[in-house]
Amino acid sequence: MLNTKKSLTKIVLTVVSLFLIGCELGPQPVEYNFELYPESLTEDGRGYYHFKLSDGIVWNNKTSRIKMVANTNNPNTQKVGFAASDYWNYNDMEIPLINSASYTKDGFAYSWMAVPFTMIGDTIYVMSRYVDEYEVLEYTEKIGVIME
Repeated sequence: MLNTKKSLTKIVLTVVSLFLIGCELGPQPVEYNFELYPESLTEDGRGYYHFKLSDGIVWNNKTSRIKMVANTNNPNTQKVGFAASDYWNYNDMEIPLINSASYTKDGFAYSWMAVPFTMIGDTIYVMSRYVDEYEVLEYTEKIGVIME
């Protein structure tokens, strides 16, 4: 009877060990911190940035430009998309406020946003997104920029 218990214990331990070894997870994807922010502006503590249009790159006294930065913290080259919540109406056409995409270099992607002076007082939401094709992970970020 003692030999039977020992044999049964060995069998159970062997089966459990095989399950534990056989169920080992493969390599886990590497996740990176993703940040979106306007260059040279700081967050106000409430989650918004403030852009004084006269401090940007002014073109023809109609628009002011600011550079948006997406920091993927990812060493691989990635295509990063950008979009804004508002459009600029020009000659009966809707023009996006921000360039729609950029590729990273050293983890950073840049896009210019041109805002007409008629939007002073508005809050524009800027979204950025990319899919890490190496790790098959999606990253999105959204910020609010108050035009002053």
